[in-house]
This record gives sequence, structure tokens and C-alpha cells, in this order.
Amino acid sequence: MSRLYLSLALCLSTIGAVAPAPPSQTRAARSPAAVSRVVANDNRTPAGRLAHGVLTLRMEARLADWHPEGDSAPGATVPAFAEQGRAARIPGPLIRVPAGTQVALTIRNSLSDRLTLRGLRSHAATSDASTATSDSIELAPGESRDIRFTLDAPGTYYYFGATRGQTIDWRAGDDSQLSGAIVVDPPGARAPHYEVVLPSGGNARLEVRARNGALLATLPFTVVAEP
Repeated sequence: MSRLYLSLALCLSTIGAVAPAPPSQTRAARSPAAVSRVVANDNRTPAGRLAHGVLTLRMEARLADWHPEGDSAPGATVPAFAEQGRAARIPGPLIRVPAGTQVALTIRNSLSDRLTLRGLRSHAATSDASTATSDSIELAPGESRDIRFTLDAPGTYYYFGATRGQTIDWRAGDDSQLSGAIVVDPPGARAPHYEVVLPSGGNARLEVRARNGALLATLPFTVVAEP
């Protein structure tokens, strides 16, 4: 009987030794300091500083605690984009500019893994292969890079990062939140205004909530009375 107890104890100790730690614990162990909370990005406030036709923006990819179901719900430590000196955001900081704007971007990889970035490139008004720019940027851990590109073509685009070299279609797990939007407005375009036609006029708001009821964002709009 004692042999049976001894064999069982050795088996359990072996399983405990090789069992991987949960992802959040693994990520936290690789981070030298405590990480901050992710802020849900409603994509209504552009990042950076726009002046004289140039958007100056400083960003980084770093670890942050993400709680998509609310602050009191369970979360995970994941890589996310942030403006330097500000909270990490999911989705990443919004790049929104008028057509013809030049972007002066400094990007830092504060992760412990090599980072591949795509989408941070020029979008020309005409599709000329001779003016196309590289769509892949490699950053070693701790490396920073200055990037300049011009956004000429109005439209909606995206940028993303990956630590295992995947395309955006094949990312999963840790890399899945390393994404952000790029919006290029036509020259002279105004900020979007939301209107809803209802029997009575007034002001209202649209609330975006998580499945557990936590309020994520509030979008104000004008209710326009029917004629």
C-alpha cells in the first residue's frame, strides 16, 4: 500500500512540474513591472497632434490588463497599443487625418517578443506601383523606429501587430488585440454627426454595453422631428 501512495505522489508532483502557467501569469512573469489597465477606445478621439499638415504621434506596444466584460470581471494581460505616456487602448489609438496629411510616427516595441507591424504606410490617391511603400516593419524588443508616411486617399484602413509573424487573418490569443484604425477624411470634411428621425425632437444617446451590462461608451446624437 505504501508503494501505491508513493507512486501516486510522484505522479502528481511530476504533473505539477510540467503544467504550464495560465497565460496571464506567464505574461505577468515576463513583465518587469506591474501593468496598467486597458482603456476601451470608442474611436471618437484622434491620437497625436495635428499641425500644419503633419500628424505627430508617439506610440508603443506594451502589456496591459484587459477586462472586456467590466473592471470587476476576470481579465487577461495582453499586448496592446498605446500613445506614449497614456493608457493602452483596445482598439489601438485612432489615426484620423484629412487627406494629404503626412504622419510622423515614432513607434516603440516595449514587449519582450519581436514585433512585426503592418499597415503603417502611405495610401496614395492613385494606385501607382512605383510609389508603393513597404508594409512590414520589424522591431526587436526595446527597439524604437521613426516612420513617415503620407495619407492621400480618403478611406478607412487599419494597422496591426504580431509577435509570431502571422497575418491579421491568422492571429490568435495574445496578438489578437494589437490592431487600430486609420481614417482619412476627404478635404474639407466635417466631423460626423448622427441623426435619427423619430416622431418627436430632442437629444438622446446611444449606449454601448458589454454582455454583463457594463457601460463601455456613450454616443450622443440629435433626434430630428419628422416633418
